[in-house]
This record gives sequence, structure tokens and C-alpha cells, in this order.
Amino acid sequence: MPEAPEKKQGLSQGARKVILWALMVVIGAGLIFWWFKIFQGKIKNMGGDELKKELNVDSLKDQFKDLPQFNVQE
Repeated sequence: MPEAPEKKQGLSQGARKVILWALMVVIGAGLIFWWFKIFQGKIKNMGGDELKKELNVDSLKDQFKDLPQFNVQE
């Protein structure tokens, strides 16, 4: 394994940047995947009634009823 730092030192600046950005993309994708799994678990743990209360679905329905209706005639 001591050869790894020597190989890295022989790389050009552009190659080092490509490796760095590739690592950043892989780590970022892993973190996003992990966040989606946690978010999905939280949604599943919430009951449907709790979710409706938190999102105020009933008040949203009333607000949508009050919006003007646009009729498009051909």
C-alpha cells in the first residue's frame, strides 16, 4: 500500500481533480440515497390521518374551491 501516495504524486493536476470530483459525486449520491431511505421510513411511520392534519389537506381543498375556474373553448 505504500505505493499509493507515490502514484498519486505522479498524477497531473487535472487527473487529481477528476478523482476528487468522482469521490465527491459517489459520496453525495450515497448521502442522498441514505436521506431518501430515512425520509421514506418517516413517511411510512406517520399515519394517514396525521399526514393529512400536518399538511392541512381539508383547508387546501377549500382554498382550491375558491380559485376561479377557467373554461377554454375550442
